[in-house]
Amino acid sequence: MANIVTSFCCLVLAAVVVGYAQRRSQQGARIQYERIGSDVTMQCGSLDNDASVTWKVNGTDVKARKREDGPRLILLEVDMSSNGMYSCFQNSDGQRRDVINLRVGRARIQYERIGSDVTMQCGSLDNDASVTWKVNGTDVKAHSREEGPRLILMQVDMSSNGLYSCFQNPDGQRRDLINLRVGLPPKEPQVTCRSNTYPKGFYCSWHLQHPPNIPTDYEVDVQHNQKPLEVKRDEDHKNRFHVKFPELFSSFPYRVNVTAVNALGRASTAISFEESSIVKPDPPEKVVAKPVTNNARRLEVTWSSPSSWPDVDTFPLKYFLRYRPLIRDQWQHVELSDSTSHTITDAYAGKEYIIQLAAKDMEIGTWSDWSVAVYATPWMEELKPITSTIDGDIIPTTTTPSPPSAAPRVGEPTAACSTLLWSTHLLLACVLLSIM
Repeated sequence: MANIVTSFCCLVLAAVVVGYAQRRSQQGARIQYERIGSDVTMQCGSLDNDASVTWKVNGTDVKARKREDGPRLILLEVDMSSNGMYSCFQNSDGQRRDVINLRVGRARIQYERIGSDVTMQCGSLDNDASVTWKVNGTDVKAHSREEGPRLILMQVDMSSNGLYSCFQNPDGQRRDLINLRVGLPPKEPQVTCRSNTYPKGFYCSWHLQHPPNIPTDYEVDVQHNQKPLEVKRDEDHKNRFHVKFPELFSSFPYRVNVTAVNALGRASTAISFEESSIVKPDPPEKVVAKPVTNNARRLEVTWSSPSSWPDVDTFPLKYFLRYRPLIRDQWQHVELSDSTSHTITDAYAGKEYIIQLAAKDMEIGTWSDWSVAVYATPWMEELKPITSTIDGDIIPTTTTPSPPSAAPRVGEPTAACSTLLWSTHLLLACVLLSIM
């Protein structure tokens, strides 16, 4: 019995010793705060860069993604599982050289308004605590002042954004991490609604004239006849939602309210409209213009109704065609009902034309935007080559140039000189005959 009691007492004493040692180890460990997702570097005491060390976390090998650089352990993209007590042992003697209590967490985000004075508090330190502040790992160079554990930035702007860290003096331990985001409260959003899929439904979109520069959410409410309607957010456009028409040809107006909300404020816009006022098809598609053979003043134009219009047979469209030669600024217009082709008969011969179309429901709504412009030039007769009217083949004659004559030799009379001598002799003979 005595042996059992003795063994039990030894076990309890061992547990107490281990627990005490762990507490002493934690008390002596320096705390290192890091942000989730960052790469973390831990330095093994003051060892030189060429020192060789072995790292342990909570007494076991470090299995997280890492690399070692001399006395430094670099953990890659830390998360909450990276928290723990890291110890480093110098390989030459096996002695422990440092203990680091790594605490990984998220930097708390602090939103502030552009132009305001911003106060950041270093954790829960007392008012008489002395701290050093850093922003993005460097000294704070903005216009600021410090009051104990508080940093006060004056008249912040967009350049004040950053990750602010505070370190308690004199041990240099980081006590807080603040992600400062500077922006503006939202203004009233500009809201527009349109039905390009009549009679299925409509969509509304919105935008802020002045971006707030900080995350902003939007609350949407749509009512018809004092009843809320189901809203479906657009998968491709974040500032757009879709609503199905609960009934057709309703005399009750629709009311849409969009509220912009961020950490600095909120603002709302409400609009009301009747069903018929927001019907606006998409532009016609597959517009083609081509010349008409043997007619120098005609262009044939064809197109298709917009593919987004669900039932063109039940809800037919009419079209508006405009065209002009590129040499003129004035458009010519033709309104067409329930047709997807038209022949232009008054085109200028040989001039290139620009052509566009718009579409509209036969009875309600407004005209669509213009289609993508197409270009075409009326048919032109091909120029025929000029041929001779004389029968028979014409054989061209060519003259072969004679070779250049040799240069005259000194003392040899030229042809001009011979003629001159002959003329002189003739003149003397005539004089003699006249004397006789």
